[in-house]
This record gives sequence, structure tokens and C-alpha cells, in this order.
Amino acid sequence: MAQAFNKFAKKYIGDIMEKEGFVPYKTTYFIRLTENNRLVQFISFSSGASGGCRYLEVGYLPLFMKHASNTISSEIHGRMKDRPPCGWGSFCWKFPKGDMKTAEESMIEIKNVIIKYTIPYLNRYCTFESILEMLEEDKPDVVPEVYNALSRGKSHHKGYFAMGAGDYKKAEKYFKESYSRFKPENRIKEISRWIMEELEEILDAIHDNDKIEQVMEKNRQHTIELMKLRKYITIN
Repeated sequence: MAQAFNKFAKKYIGDIMEKEGFVPYKTTYFIRLTENNRLVQFISFSSGASGGCRYLEVGYLPLFMKHASNTISSEIHGRMKDRPPCGWGSFCWKFPKGDMKTAEESMIEIKNVIIKYTIPYLNRYCTFESILEMLEEDKPDVVPEVYNALSRGKSHHKGYFAMGAGDYKKAEKYFKESYSRFKPENRIKEISRWIMEELEEILDAIHDNDKIEQVMEKNRQHTIELMKLRKYITIN
């Protein structure tokens, strides 16, 4: 079903995606690389829980952000709809099984949203510096909606975008904020221990440019392999 939808989607938006530098990824994603192959922007079409509809989602994935999952989704993403200013909201376009007329109407509406909101948004926020600025301003009508639900986890993500922008002093500040929410007993939980060790490695290296670049590149290569990006896009 997902593969059939992606072929259907390419019929309507394939030319736009190609023009803007996006390539198909797996079954329901389009991705492009920015920032010297260190940042992935994505457009995806997730399905509703009951089926028969699709959400239009956009988001960001810093490749040097350590990942445990092979899904490309990150916490920096949101669902778009056909309303200004950015169109955030859980709006679902209908794709009822066997109803080609409704599916085509939905795809035309999605294409218009991509042209009007999605591409301009991703072009406006396409660097680590511009995304960090957007996250720091934290305006709900600009920041992707899911990011607003992170609460204490926001500093963790801002640290990575600051690091990508080359502002290691600011990155250290955010990573220390993130680390401070953990207590020693959190290490008994696997995911907490994993995040704490990740932050400790970064904070240990962040004052040594060569060392932090090595950590970032190690994590970047790990993410590339984990998500099998070379199967879909040229990346070194």
C-alpha cells in the first residue's frame, strides 16, 4: 500500500521534488541533503491510525545526532495543512481505498500546500544557523508542532543545531542543560543511560575541535549506515 501511494504521489509532485533537490526515500519519504551532507530535510506522508488518509509532514535530521532507530523521523518535525502562516496542524487528506477521484483531489490539494508552504519553509530554514535561530525564538506558528511537546528535551536538540552551526560554546550550554535533567539512578534505564553516555562523549570533546569533529563524523557515518541512505542518495 505504501509503495503504491508513493508512486501515485510522484505522479503529482515528482517534478517539484526533483526541481527542489529531493529524492524518494523508502516508501513514503522524500529527502534532500544540505549543510555539506550533514543535515537531512524530509517531506513524508504518514497514514492515519484507521487508514484511508494521509498527513503531510516535514522535518529535519542532523546526521551527526546519534540515533538508535533506523527511522528518519526526528522530534523536529510537524504536520502541515492548508492554512497560514506555516499551516501546522493535524490535518488529514482523504485517500479512501478504491476512490480514485477523492485521492486525486487530495493529491492536488497536497501539491498546492507543498508549493505554498512546505518548500518556502524548508528553503527558509535550511541551515543549522537558521534552524537554531527558529528554535530559540520558539514561536508556535513557526516551530514544528512536535518540537513544542519536547519540554525539557528542547535543549538537547538545540545543542545539535548549535554544534552544526559551529557555535560550540552555545552547544555546550545546551548539552549541559540537557544532561542536568538526568540523575545518577537514571543509568539503570537503557535509553537514559544511552543518552547520558552520548552527552558525556560530546561534552568531553567539545573544547577540542579535532576531537569533536571526529565524534560528529563517527555519528554521521553511523546514521548514514543505519538508515541506508547511500541506497537512495549520493553521500560521502
